[in-house]
Amino acid sequence: MNAIIITGQMRTYKNPHILNSYINCLKKWGNFDVYIHTWDTCGKSNNHGSHFNCNYDSNKVTEDDLYKHYSQVPFFNVVDIVIESFDDWVNSLEPKMKEIYETPFRDHCKYTTSLCIEYKYQAGVQRFVEKKTRKYDKVLFLRSDTVFINEIPWNTYTERGTLYFHTINNRCIDHGWALDEESAVKLFGTIYDNYYDNFKNIPEKIVETESNRDNNEIIRYEAEKKGIKLGHSRLYLFYIMK
Repeated sequence: MNAIIITGQMRTYKNPHILNSYINCLKKWGNFDVYIHTWDTCGKSNNHGSHFNCNYDSNKVTEDDLYKHYSQVPFFNVVDIVIESFDDWVNSLEPKMKEIYETPFRDHCKYTTSLCIEYKYQAGVQRFVEKKTRKYDKVLFLRSDTVFINEIPWNTYTERGTLYFHTINNRCIDHGWALDEESAVKLFGTIYDNYYDNFKNIPEKIVETESNRDNNEIIRYEAEKKGIKLGHSRLYLFYIMK
């Protein structure tokens, strides 16, 4: 049995291409228990480059809507849904973290969104541990706006302690990945708690500037610290629905 953890803003989750891609590209691998940890409004993508245009719409997200939506996939069993207030989370940030959050990130957004993304990784995994009632072989992490265009090579994810991801750019992890349950908890169970230390210790420029606030570089750094290998292949597996 395998699990899916969906975290972050729901954005374009209602687009039918997304669910259809799950059905077409995941059905071969049996049933999945689904765990969702999200915010109370859908939000918008800033389309990767519309500088200082990271607006959020007011579409409210409800547990009933999410349950009905993801239950349309015949091999999905929606186990748990958590919806939190994004505004309350921002207002709860201690000053040093709020300063980071309110710092523009490259041309992507006027906020450092890796902070709320890492928070959701950790909160999602901790809730997963709390609510799961069985042992899973592998855990697939997804964004709500991920569209599969190829069948996921699930049977190749054989090495425990390895995070598997498939992108053209080998530094781009955070569109989706899979790893064994124990490693998922080890890697993401404290990733937000470690955010400030990682921010201080990651070089400001690795490939691009501001690497210490780049979600992909934070995952890499945390994985290296915790002895999790990265298994990358240049497979065009999915794209992000705008």
